[in-house]
Amino acid sequence: MKENGNRTYLTQGLSCWISDIAFSRFRSFCNHVLGVRIDELPSEQSIFMVSCNFHGIGLSISMCYLFVIMIAPTYKTLDTVIICVLIVLSWWLPSRLPYAENYDLFKHFLLRFSIVVGFIAIRSIFLRQSRNERSIKEMTHSFIKLAYNDVMTGTLNRKAMETYCAFTAEKLAPETVSVIIYDVDDFKSYNDHYSHIKGDEALRLIAESVVRILLRMDRYLFRFGGEEFVVILPGIAEDEARRVAIELLGAVRAVAIPRDDLPGRSIITASFGVASASSRELNDLSVIAKADRQLYVCKKDGKDCVAAGNIIYR
Repeated sequence: MKENGNRTYLTQGLSCWISDIAFSRFRSFCNHVLGVRIDELPSEQSIFMVSCNFHGIGLSISMCYLFVIMIAPTYKTLDTVIICVLIVLSWWLPSRLPYAENYDLFKHFLLRFSIVVGFIAIRSIFLRQSRNERSIKEMTHSFIKLAYNDVMTGTLNRKAMETYCAFTAEKLAPETVSVIIYDVDDFKSYNDHYSHIKGDEALRLIAESVVRILLRMDRYLFRFGGEEFVVILPGIAEDEARRVAIELLGAVRAVAIPRDDLPGRSIITASFGVASASSRELNDLSVIAKADRQLYVCKKDGKDCVAAGNIIYR
């Protein structure tokens, strides 16, 4: 009981809240890239309901007990001892009863009673084991969330991005892959003027708006670091990636977070860099460096725009 309580406390401490749309993208990433079904947790009744079906076939109760021990080894010695005692009683006790006219009736009653008692004991064992399994899976899922999620913005983090790049280059191996990288304009000034708490909230709202656009395309948003975010587009040419970036630029503007810390700027904006390359350049992340250079073309040309092939698009 103390061990289960400690696990529950640890699981609660590891859990992190993310929005429904962010969790949907995270679950898709786990299913397709990591090969982990993050939403599947065993119920406490599932294993026991399967075990009850063994009563419907023509096995003796003692063989049923032995079968249970084989398919579900108990975690505690006492559990095994109880089941072994039930096996012995189901075979030995009826033969020791005195002969009487109602011997067969009493023997059948005793066997049925042993079935009930046995399955009550087995049920408690299965429920305890399934609770342990559920607790372990919850802890595993919590660790995966912490490992691949950026808790503050609800996006995937840099480790997830590197994993996705390797997965795309090695498993999907597209001929062309495009990268979009965006950076919130003059974010340090906004942070200094409004506080870091307001800055974090602004990043989260912008990320949510961008994720809604990417959700329709079944693409992921990764936080690269600070106020920089990356989108990986396997099999997408640069022209199409540029159009996606322009749509994301509009999504950032649509959030319309007000600011008055800089002259000539009334809302928070972002700059986007777009580049395309082969899968090999995605594997070593050099294509991200190419997109980053396009981002700085935006920064030099007034920001709040998209740059691709050294051309500015507003």
